[in-house]
Amino acid sequence: MRSNRSLLGPVLPISLTFLNQRPGRSSTTSRDFGNTLGTAENVGSLKRRASYNYTGQVGGSDLDFFRFRVRNRRRPFSLSLNNNSQFRQPIAVTVLDQQGRPVVRNGSFLFKNIEAGQTGTISVPQLGKGTFFLRLQSATGRNEPYDLSFSLTQQQAPILGSSRVTNLGTLQPNRAYNATGRVGGAAVDLYRFNVNALSRVSASLFSDRFNRSPIAFSILDRSRRTVQTDNGRFLFTNLNPGQTDRLFAPTLASGEYYLRVQSDAGRNEQYQFSLVRSNVSVRPLAA
Repeated sequence: MRSNRSLLGPVLPISLTFLNQRPGRSSTTSRDFGNTLGTAENVGSLKRRASYNYTGQVGGSDLDFFRFRVRNRRRPFSLSLNNNSQFRQPIAVTVLDQQGRPVVRNGSFLFKNIEAGQTGTISVPQLGKGTFFLRLQSATGRNEPYDLSFSLTQQQAPILGSSRVTNLGTLQPNRAYNATGRVGGAAVDLYRFNVNALSRVSASLFSDRFNRSPIAFSILDRSRRTVQTDNGRFLFTNLNPGQTDRLFAPTLASGEYYLRVQSDAGRNEQYQFSLVRSNVSVRPLAA
């Protein structure tokens, strides 16, 4: 099981997303959504196993609202939000009912305040039937960027032996995405990310020197197959305790990928990783 994992660097859509989901409605480019309940972005009825992903900015009087409907009261619900603020401003996300009141489940408000560079999640086994809103705001911020993902899927559900899947969103050039975690046995950590253009991608992982077992580190494609570079090298490495290694893709095509961290023989093996993308310039062929 993962414990005490924190996202340390700027992160874009931990969010958590889920494997084996059909595509939902999404907006991968940043834009302004409705500032009130009446002008909220209308997502419509959420479909089972679909993931809904949005990228936007909030700050001060600029709020973002999303309106959606749940048709089955027994469906679980989860969301995650990556706060990409470069100015250390928190972003708050709240689930509201049809009247705009914060939803309460199990005695707690469905609310999360997320610090800059961090990812926050909300998950409930049953949200209920009806119309709901998501409200995103940053009272002291200005144009604070975020990535939002939500679905009718419970985060705690085991997925391919993984305790959770973290969505880093679309990688921005020359920005480091850092995280720490623990893996072992059936607990596999997966970090989903996208690149929107031909890119160089470098992923480094450090295995804590106090670990007892090796950690395997790899980059997977959308079908969860290990990525192979143009020269035939697979993006996979195995690290002993105290070691650091890097996976480097000189020309990674646009698309969806995963970082996978696992330790088949281990238990609570601690790691840190850093992920960086840079653009690749393609020169046209001479006439």
